[in-house]
Amino acid sequence: MSWLGILLIGFAVTDLTHAVRRTRFLPECVGALVALCVGLLAGLTSGRDVGALLVIAAVVLLWGLTVTWGFGHPGPAWLPLGVFVVALSAAVACSGLAPEATGPLSRWLDSVTLPVLEDVSADRFLLMAGAFGIQLSTGNVLVRLVLKSTGTLHPLADGAMPPTRLKGGRLLGPLERVFILALALGGQVTAASVVVAAKGLLRFPELSSRRDQERIHQMTEYFLLGSFMSWLVALGSYVLLV
Repeated sequence: MSWLGILLIGFAVTDLTHAVRRTRFLPECVGALVALCVGLLAGLTSGRDVGALLVIAAVVLLWGLTVTWGFGHPGPAWLPLGVFVVALSAAVACSGLAPEATGPLSRWLDSVTLPVLEDVSADRFLLMAGAFGIQLSTGNVLVRLVLKSTGTLHPLADGAMPPTRLKGGRLLGPLERVFILALALGGQVTAASVVVAAKGLLRFPELSSRRDQERIHQMTEYFLLGSFMSWLVALGSYVLLV
């Protein structure tokens, strides 16, 4: 599972870097470099492991480039989605071939006294770091790509009404995904459903304030599709961790 965790970390770092500094080619290069460094710290230094790390770095570079292209107009939003799905599927299929992570990372985990990291293997740590990492900016990227590919990215952008952006969506999405994943891993499924319900209550006044019924339907579709895709990212990560 070490390769899968490193791949997810590369994706997460790429998108976080892009969110902080939108410089051309910088985010994907940072993500690929971090993936390589994490792999080396995990003791993946054999010839086969280095080859796998180079492939992961190339996939991370491809992810960053296709995301930038996909958000361009009229960039194909399906292309980065395809890269993500194919790369994730291949990493899961090859997870049995990945060696056990050791090296400095394993020794550091053995020295940490935090209860949450007690008896956590290096492989498990990499997978958890990657799973929680993609809940942040990568989750938002996936949601936006799906919305664009279905034509629901900007339901109010045709000028018929003043453009209105749902408040705090880019922060609320990562927060809810992290909460859902953490609660699900802790066995608190009921509490996770409360988080889902709370988001609906927060959005209800904004959705119902539109007088135009057509706009209400468009905004509702935007909200539902984005929310379900966001929750799917969290639940998919939970499936990888259980």
